[in-house]
Amino acid sequence: MKYIPVVPVNENFKWQIDLFEYSLKKAYGDNYKDYSIIPVLKRNEFTDKETLHYPWKTQLPHKIIDPIFDVIGKEDNDYIPVNVYSGLRQVLKFIPDDEVVMCIDPDMPLLKPYTGRMPEHHEMLVDDIYEGWHMHVKDKNSFVVNPLLKHKDMNYMSGGSNFIGTAKTWKYIIDDIVENAIKIIDAYPVGPYRWWANMYGANVGCHNMRVPMRHIGGCYYPNINQYDEEHWISHYSCDPLFHKGSFPNLKWDEFPDNPFYNLTKEWYAQYSAI
Repeated sequence: MKYIPVVPVNENFKWQIDLFEYSLKKAYGDNYKDYSIIPVLKRNEFTDKETLHYPWKTQLPHKIIDPIFDVIGKEDNDYIPVNVYSGLRQVLKFIPDDEVVMCIDPDMPLLKPYTGRMPEHHEMLVDDIYEGWHMHVKDKNSFVVNPLLKHKDMNYMSGGSNFIGTAKTWKYIIDDIVENAIKIIDAYPVGPYRWWANMYGANVGCHNMRVPMRHIGGCYYPNINQYDEEHWISHYSCDPLFHKGSFPNLKWDEFPDNPFYNLTKEWYAQYSAI
């Protein structure tokens, strides 16, 4: 398994990726460096100075990648969300077809090693909690994706995210994902659909290329679902306790006793001491 989080170079992502790396090492031990590649954006916004070298301490392999506005030749920061899959596309050429790849955000530390089934070629394993949370591709937000669908067989989209697939499958659908995420931003340059364009694009890509999305779950979302022992990864994007925008000024002593919050406290104790 290769975990691929695209990273802009700024202080918020410095600590997020450090927490991710810490969790990866706890999960996989001395071989943790084999489990991730970090795509690092040359620029996040088109007015940023280019970064040609990873500026922070890390043991993880990384690749400097082009931002989406350079890829498509449109100097517009509206397209920033597409960096997730545009970045993945740029590192896929370094990954053998049989390798399993999980496209994640930097704010998704692991809780333990993944021990579930691996995807077959031509399928994606996903967490479909997003459908009822905010995607709604099958009902109230179907108007976002319907103009982009190439056929009427509706057995492929699930409204899911946290995609796990073989590199071969990713290479098969990635162009369609990026192309349709861009089209969604063109249609909805403001509001939530822009920020969710990647997830919509990935659902559309699976549909158009007839790659079924199979729900496996396994992700703990603080403030969204309840932690259970089946959770092997976490996503703190919307957590009011471990709040990204308030870090490090958090009420650490009020965190619940569960593997995610215990991980963050353990990590921060050594991070703040550096």
